[in-house]
Amino acid sequence: MGAGGVQIDVVAHSQGGLISRSAMEIHGAANHVKRFVSLGTPHEGVFWGVLLSSDIQEIFPEAGDVVYGVLPESDDLQEHSDFLSQLNGNLGYLDVDYYFIAGTGASVPATDLVYRLNNLPIPVSDSFVELSSAEGRNLAMEWKRPVFHKTVYHLSHCEMPSSLWVFQSIEDWLNLRAVVSDFSRDDEGWRMVNTFGYERGSTTSPSVDTIERIPQWIPVHRPEINYIGGKLRGEDWADGMFCWKAPEHFTGDLSAYYQGTLEFRLEIFPDPQYDSYCGPAVILCNSLGDAIVCDQLHPSPQPNTYLTFEISLESRPHAGDVNSQWHHGGLSGPEVSEEEFRDFLADVELLLIRGDYWRSSVAYSTDGSELYSVKLKRR
Repeated sequence: MGAGGVQIDVVAHSQGGLISRSAMEIHGAANHVKRFVSLGTPHEGVFWGVLLSSDIQEIFPEAGDVVYGVLPESDDLQEHSDFLSQLNGNLGYLDVDYYFIAGTGASVPATDLVYRLNNLPIPVSDSFVELSSAEGRNLAMEWKRPVFHKTVYHLSHCEMPSSLWVFQSIEDWLNLRAVVSDFSRDDEGWRMVNTFGYERGSTTSPSVDTIERIPQWIPVHRPEINYIGGKLRGEDWADGMFCWKAPEHFTGDLSAYYQGTLEFRLEIFPDPQYDSYCGPAVILCNSLGDAIVCDQLHPSPQPNTYLTFEISLESRPHAGDVNSQWHHGGLSGPEVSEEEFRDFLADVELLLIRGDYWRSSVAYSTDGSELYSVKLKRR
């Protein structure tokens, strides 16, 4: 761990990515790092190595002097250098999330000429690093890291550090503007609770004290091969409303998220005999024991249907739709004013997402759902 037991995120450009990988993979610094992002890093070497080939040296003997003068570490950056062989030759599992960004935005006539002279196909590159190298295409990182993601932008090597596209990707990956649970490793502290008797339309809602006294279940965590991250499977084992209870990092002073969004994705298992379902209800409780609720109505989905919800964090998420406004206690309670909502966001002690689906106001529900990514995003 880093200072105070806190892990850090590392963002590195070009050769800095190799230095960072070396620190983590060879010199034991991985336990200090949570996530690693590389921009245009030559994970499998660069075509500067071609400039140092024996054929080119015979034609342009001064080429080596130029390259070594500008880039003294050129030996290490050649495709099959001792350094890269050590770095890539025996990749093991590492408990660090990896994200690679590659560019395709430029080519350099001089290096194109070198490839032609060597009878090699001109590669797609960012002008310095080939696409395949920046992606780590031959390293099979997806099997050796808990999370591995790569993306490509039409940018040159030197444009990447100042690109808005790149910066937005880094923001998303490092959660700089959001609180995120993607369940890539475990349940991340989410729990299942049953609110016993709380029904849609009720003027009362579960308080923090009530929830703390209710038995809580640990959901089943499952990795997801076809989706970034994992998922949680929940079952309702008692009468009442089954909810997902968010961990502490989704609570507290959420003022910065005013007019932002709460986004989450569910796979639900509805009972086909019912024609419509309400939900999910999102419930926020504060330290005073007050609660506000937002419901959304959806037509009955087919079994095993994936639904993505995006709820605006303001008093009227969807103007004109009474079922998507925030209410005190339940839908039959008074509407929450904008000022009340902002005050509430400053003191959120509990966040619940309903995990089962009811037909209208009838207390019959499906008993299970799977929760995928949850994001609390700023405006």
